[in-house]
Amino acid sequence: MARSNFRTMELGEYSGTPIRRLRVQNLLLTENQFPPNLRISDHAHTYPHFTIILDGSFVETYADQAFVCQRGSVLIVPQDQIHSDSVGDQGAHSISIEVSRSLERFLSSESEMLHKPQVVSTASLKPSISRIRNAFSLDPNSTHLEIHCAAMNFILAVAQATQPAKAKPSWIEEAIETIRNDRFGSASLSTLANQAGISREHFSREFRKATGQTYQAFALKCRLECAEQLLLESDIPLFLIAIECGFSDQAHFAKAFRTAYSQSPSSYRKYV
Repeated sequence: MARSNFRTMELGEYSGTPIRRLRVQNLLLTENQFPPNLRISDHAHTYPHFTIILDGSFVETYADQAFVCQRGSVLIVPQDQIHSDSVGDQGAHSISIEVSRSLERFLSSESEMLHKPQVVSTASLKPSISRIRNAFSLDPNSTHLEIHCAAMNFILAVAQATQPAKAKPSWIEEAIETIRNDRFGSASLSTLANQAGISREHFSREFRKATGQTYQAFALKCRLECAEQLLLESDIPLFLIAIECGFSDQAHFAKAFRTAYSQSPSSYRKYV
């Protein structure tokens, strides 16, 4: 159903009580306090913005969707999209960051986060939220440069949190499977890169993106997991386990195992 009667809110305009407002370069930051149980009728904002919920909660309702906004979450509000709000019984305290037209165009060319309303709630945003709150709201000695940098770092963190996961290339799964089954360490980085038909550098970069580890660290982890299984499920001597799992000798194996498991292979076999 069309919502024809609505209010247009201009730059820096909100229905709460502003605590602080600051325009710095291509951003306008506003700290707002909203009273408990406030009902805000249909309206739309002329500038897109990010709202950080510092305390309390509210529900923002669009034509086909409602978003529950709670402490620690971030609400992304596109421009010119009609919505209403219902503040919770504890009120709400927030920081909103509106972006200029030029910055909006740049952000939209790099990310789709401003294309639709959404709530982002992830632990990865906590550090950047803490930095912007400290710079803008808590530290009276923060410079405009510090506030602007904190705000832009926050926007980058939101962009990263909302970026859709990319499908892994098929060779990634094949390489992971090969490494897991390679007890003797014969599947070198060069061999795997050649099998995938790519350079060593490209293989290393994409492998780390997909697994969060370098090829070397992942391969060592798999060999140590192999050794751990043999320690727990067999009576094979340590020097044979070292050979079976691709280590050059028992000393090399023992050193790597202690680094990863904080105890020697013999102690692990005895006490685990």
